Amino acid sequence: MLVLASQGLFPPSMVHAIEREFPWITVEQRTEVAAADARYRFPLALILLDPDLLASLEALAATRGRDQPLPVVGLIEQESRDREKVLTLVERSRVARSVLPMNMRLDVWLSVIRLMLSGGEYYPPMIKREPEVPRHPAASLEPATVQAPAKPTALQLAGLTPREIEVLGMVALGMQNKSIASAFSLSEHTVKIHLHNIIAKLGVHNRTQAAAMYREAATNQER
Repeated sequence: MLVLASQGLFPPSMVHAIEREFPWITVEQRTEVAAADARYRFPLALILLDPDLLASLEALAATRGRDQPLPVVGLIEQESRDREKVLTLVERSRVARSVLPMNMRLDVWLSVIRLMLSGGEYYPPMIKREPEVPRHPAASLEPATVQAPAKPTALQLAGLTPREIEVLGMVALGMQNKSIASAFSLSEHTVKIHLHNIIAKLGVHNRTQAAAMYREAATNQER
């Protein structure tokens, strides 16, 4: 595992915690992005990255070509107040696919590391987010395909943003991430982040349960 971060961003105690939990992992700490292109005794499984270095890592990845992809890259979130900025960087990035908050309970934090080492993605739920301005679906799609049911008030009370309710409405209609992304001119990765936040806010385990709550809320509103 390679940690690319400025001094002090990733404390030695966290490095020791990782190496205790995963004794087969060796953690290398560097401050220069060029270290991601260096040769190590074992292949890199994960890069934890200072968000300020993302642009440099993107440039490095572009020179490597498709036959030399980078391992899983997670952006380090030092403070919760930086969450929206970090999530936005991940949404737009071609290499970063996860976020690692540094202010989590140690056992939960190590579980996130384990997920990333397995190739998984983690996005913490938003603390507070301004409502997004709804955008019209792509004109090229059939209206019946993209028209979601009316926004249920119960979901608004649950803290979902207008965009999250629209995305959930599409899920309730049985649409897949690719179709939802096309309907709202988003990337599939952005749709995944919306779904992650929806599931966290509703306190459910998966998109199927979230869609069931949407349909139930819509039915109650019609009564």
